[in-house]
Amino acid sequence: MRYHQYLKSPIGYIKVVANDKQVLRLSILKGDTVGSDKKNHLTQEVIEQLKDYFYKDAKKFDLPYEIKGSKFVKSVYAEVLKIPYASTLTYTEVAEKLGDPDKASAVGKVVAKNKLPVIIPCHRVIKSTGDAGTSSYGQDKKQWLIDFEESYK
Repeated sequence: MRYHQYLKSPIGYIKVVANDKQVLRLSILKGDTVGSDKKNHLTQEVIEQLKDYFYKDAKKFDLPYEIKGSKFVKSVYAEVLKIPYASTLTYTEVAEKLGDPDKASAVGKVVAKNKLPVIIPCHRVIKSTGDAGTSSYGQDKKQWLIDFEESYK
């Protein structure tokens, strides 16, 4: 069974989707319309950890989830998870860490499709120009997350 719960956060409403065993998706919504909660223990834990991140200076998440995709996709997310709080790497730097700097564009595509934003901190991966780059939840919110972490360094 799937459960969902909403959190009003500084970057807008966040929808958490989970089953009994793992977090399935985190969506940063673009509007203010949300449904009713159908929560379980895991959605509540995600909400609590998100509140700690936004309001209590927590820097890491300890939640069960599975990264689905190819070996390359999994390796990109593994590298992203290594980026320290309030730090950034460029798409090229992530590709270099994976052993192939020519894969920067592919890294960007993987990062833009992250189903667990904030938990897997793809906002920490930016363009070589210093611009935030794209994300499924919007460049402005991605930049906000970068600035937010920088302010709590």
